[in-house]
Amino acid sequence: QIVPDQRGNVWALTYDNRLNKIDPKTGHVTIMPVAAANEELTHGNSYSLICDKQGNIWVGYSGGVAEVRSGTQRVEHIQSAILGDGRIKSLSDDGKYIWLTGSEGTFVLDKNTRRIRHVKMMNQEFSCNYYDAATGNLYLGTVDGFLEYPVDLLKRNRQAQKLMLTGLIVNEKLFQAGRDYDGLATPYLKEITLP
Repeated sequence: QIVPDQRGNVWALTYDNRLNKIDPKTGHVTIMPVAAANEELTHGNSYSLICDKQGNIWVGYSGGVAEVRSGTQRVEHIQSAILGDGRIKSLSDDGKYIWLTGSEGTFVLDKNTRRIRHVKMMNQEFSCNYYDAATGNLYLGTVDGFLEYPVDLLKRNRQAQKLMLTGLIVNEKLFQAGRDYDGLATPYLKEITLP
């Protein structure tokens, strides 16, 4: 993958897990390994590359992301156990968050706190994503379709929703309070003990 930065440089992610910063005016190439001294950190594979709104370069690899701050050549690795060893196939920036999509699901990285959270969506492996600043939506692509996700859902106060059972099928028969169970009707039960 190849992306320009805000300083006029071009960044290229190569097959050998290296990041090349190219100055088109001089032709000078600076090569930075994405992997730290320990190659196992990135599992030897980098898959995605973006330049965020602040001019920082982000690289997605198996099990994490790396950031190169604008104007520096220092690579900072950010990892989380929730990513597992999954490939980070695509990255997007909405200003506050870096959106990660890959083989283990969809995740969001808070650029300030460096915290990575799993965003529960359809049980799909998304291969690409795109943040549209005009609509505030993230578009996630799969092999056979796409999903539109409003990113402001992250900011909404999510409280656990109450679940009300209005009917319960047990062994292919409708469970009826009072006949199959000696107690309150199903909507008023706090728990159900089945035989």
